[in-house]
Amino acid sequence: MKQLLVLTLLGGAAWAQTIPPQKGDGPEWDAGTPIESAFLRCRNCHDQQAVIEPAIYMPFDGWVSSMMGNSQRDPLFRAAVAVANQDVPGIGQWCLRCHSPQAYLRGHVLPPDGGALDALDYEGVTCDICHRSIVPANEPGAPFVGNAQLYFDGSLNKYGPYPNVSSPAHAGEPTSFTGSSELCGQCHSVHNPIGPWRSLDGGTLGPSFPLDTTYEEWKQSSFARLPRDAGFASCADCHMPRFTGPDGGTDYKIAKGIGFGPRTNPRQHLLVGGNVWGLDAVQAANPDLALEFADQFAATRKASLQILQSAARLTLTVPAAAQAGPQASVTVRVTNLSGHKLPTGYGDGRRVVVQLSVDGQIVTGAFDGGALLGDAQLRVYEALHGRAAIGASEHLALHDAVLKDSRIPPAGMVAQPQTQPVAVAWFTAADGGLRDYDEAIFTVPLAPSLANGAKVNVTARLLYQSTIPQYVEFLAAENRTDSAGQRLLQIYNATGRGAPIEMARAEAELTVSRSTGSDAGAGGGAGGGGGGGTGGGGGDLTGSCHCQGGPGIAGLALLALLAAIRARRPARR
Repeated sequence: MKQLLVLTLLGGAAWAQTIPPQKGDGPEWDAGTPIESAFLRCRNCHDQQAVIEPAIYMPFDGWVSSMMGNSQRDPLFRAAVAVANQDVPGIGQWCLRCHSPQAYLRGHVLPPDGGALDALDYEGVTCDICHRSIVPANEPGAPFVGNAQLYFDGSLNKYGPYPNVSSPAHAGEPTSFTGSSELCGQCHSVHNPIGPWRSLDGGTLGPSFPLDTTYEEWKQSSFARLPRDAGFASCADCHMPRFTGPDGGTDYKIAKGIGFGPRTNPRQHLLVGGNVWGLDAVQAANPDLALEFADQFAATRKASLQILQSAARLTLTVPAAAQAGPQASVTVRVTNLSGHKLPTGYGDGRRVVVQLSVDGQIVTGAFDGGALLGDAQLRVYEALHGRAAIGASEHLALHDAVLKDSRIPPAGMVAQPQTQPVAVAWFTAADGGLRDYDEAIFTVPLAPSLANGAKVNVTARLLYQSTIPQYVEFLAAENRTDSAGQRLLQIYNATGRGAPIEMARAEAELTVSRSTGSDAGAGGGAGGGGGGGTGGGGGDLTGSCHCQGGPGIAGLALLALLAAIRARRPARR
């Protein structure tokens, strides 16, 4: 099973079976006890009803409404796999290795479109995947981070970070691997196994293309290097926050029966990220599940908004002196507070945008129906992937080149080649390192009709979009093998078309000078600032650039970059 391409016959159809040449247990895994169902077994002891607590914090309740628990039900994934299989027949089974690891272990990944998956396989990354993962002593160098190179215990043993893991339901052993960032990195470090990583001129940069480098971004940041009492933060510290009860209580049971005593501030299994639209899409695609676990989905969605709004700080600085003339310059700083790039994950469809408005009129960063409108001052943090010989592309399975990576690095990042910014110099520090913030100067208009002494409100917003319209429309148009693409588009249109989410907001006032014969336009100093998101949705984001004095400093600096990537679809400029 370590070969790259093996021809397999299944149901009379020939599939190119793409098996990454890597470590970890595969379909040949013969366990004494198979992977167990979270719904049929784990839920019996680890859900809200089993313990009868008023708060939703139990492991099953956090997991069931997470994107991890719904990784195989996700309609975006289903549509993306269909197109990937068209581009590279059989590669879908490689995708399933992360989205349904038990399907891979059980030999259910052929046909690669998921046609052989059963109810257990549709549980996504189920409880046993994390709590039966081990670091085998007979594999030097393990764990092998990336591409789901996981090994599993063949017994009923469950592993966890506590010293007492056993219960009347199962035996258990404590291990630091469970809950470690290295376990998370198994599926949050993904390299395309079928082709090399290339530079834009066609040269080879590495043996496989880095599709998702979230783990590497964390590992290269100060979050991974600092001592725990000085700022260290693992993946679990942010994405599995500890629970404190509504009444301030800290000791809670995480299972029924006599096997487990109370845990102090137990970790919530929310496995929460910023993909708020993804949660809406999963519920739309699985209405029965959404109805049964409505409270859990609501709690997960709330937590997703909270983690987004804690991921960045936004500061707005305006001139201290009154401003004359048709325009003024303001400075916006966006600081990444997360332990990885902002945003992180796959390049397809994720972006963070700076939106600036004056008295409610959007100057830059306007949206129309989820589509981003281009303008000369646009500041977008995103990764654009494609093909060295062709350019920008949405064919994920064929990606081999990074065209642009303008995502904000995490604090203290010592980047390696696969995590370096591309096509921008926004984050380069004086010492040659990378800053964890971007600072940009924007030109804002001052209407001639404004009276002397008038106050102008300037608002900066940081907006996150996890799935953009152009990517969904591409999947719907390109999918020629089943209805997953059209189904995705229907869900997308019915759930707000991925409306951007406000992560942070800052406001300040400019004073207008209309004094005859004076030049009051020379300003300087801080006029306002702030941070921290307050909204759960994008609101009215439609608008256009109303600049009267041209693109300004930031706009001129960006025009060259915009021209360089003009081949990309319009909303990604």
